[in-house]
Amino acid sequence: MEIQDIKKRLTIQQVLTHYHLKPNKNHHIRCPFHDDRNPSMKIYPDSNTAFCFSSNCSANGKPIDTIDFIMKMENLTKHEAIMKAKQLLGVEIKNTQELSRVAVLTKAFTYFKKALANSKNARDYLMKRHLSTNLEIGYNSGSFHQGCTPHFINSCVQHGLLKPIRENQYTVFAKGCIVFPLKNNQNQITSLYFRSINDQTKAQHFYLKNRSGLYPHYPPKQTKKLILTESIIDAATLLQNKSITSEYTVLATYGTNGLLLEHLKAIENLPELTEIILWMDGDEAGEKAITKNKETLSRLLHNKI
Repeated sequence: MEIQDIKKRLTIQQVLTHYHLKPNKNHHIRCPFHDDRNPSMKIYPDSNTAFCFSSNCSANGKPIDTIDFIMKMENLTKHEAIMKAKQLLGVEIKNTQELSRVAVLTKAFTYFKKALANSKNARDYLMKRHLSTNLEIGYNSGSFHQGCTPHFINSCVQHGLLKPIRENQYTVFAKGCIVFPLKNNQNQITSLYFRSINDQTKAQHFYLKNRSGLYPHYPPKQTKKLILTESIIDAATLLQNKSITSEYTVLATYGTNGLLLEHLKAIENLPELTEIILWMDGDEAGEKAITKNKETLSRLLHNKI
C-alpha cells in the first residue's frame, strides 16, 4: 500500500479516535503536542489534516496529515508511523516489523529493572555510588532478550540493543552496565544511558544510538529554579535530596560538551524560570563548561536569568 493510498483511506477522525481525542463542535481539540489549556488545534476532516494555532506547538505552524500525527504522537520514525497507519487500516503486518522505539525501549527497560533486583554486583555498585535502588535505574545483565519473541528481538536489533553474530545469536550492547532512561516531552523512553559497574580509572559509559530525550525527564512548565548537572549520575544523586527537589528541578547534561539543542529548547519553554545553577566538576573542563554554558544560556534567555 502506497503512502497516498494510506492518506486517502485513513481519516483524521480514525486517528483521533485511536488516541481517545474528541473534537468539540467547532472541530477543535487540545493540542497533544504541547501544554495546551485551551483547544488550539483545529481538525479539518475534508483534507484529513490538523493545524495548531499555538506558537508553542512543536508542529511549527504546519498542517499535519494522519501519518505525521501518528509519528508525533508516538515519537516514531516515518517508516514506523506508516506501519502503524497500516495497522489502523487493518492491513496485516509481517512479524518482522519493528516495534516503535518507545515501545521496544520501554519493554527492555522493564527487563533491566528486574535484572537490577537480581544482581548483587549491580546493587553493590549503586551503594558505593550512594544511589538508591528506588531511583529509576536498571541493570543490563545481557539476558533481557532470552525467551523473547522474534518480533521483539528484531526490534532490539533495529534500535541498537542487539547485534546479530550468527543465526539466533547476538552480542548485547552495553552488557554489564546500569541503565538510566532518557525521556521525551511526553515522558516516554526514547533512549538509554549505560554506565559500566566495573572498577576502572575511567569507567566506560555508553548512549544508545540515535540518542534523544532528557534525564530524568523534561522540566515541568512551572519550573522556577533549575539545576543543570554535568552527568546523569550527578543528577540522580541530587534527585535523592528532598530539600533540593522541593525547590529545584534537576536536569542532566551529557558531559562538559553535552548541553544540547534538546536541552535548550526545553529550557526556552519555561516561562516562570528565574534561576539556573550550573553543577559541574571543579576541574578545568568543568570550569570551561560553566563559562561556555552560561554564555549560551544568557543568549538563549536574553539575559533574563
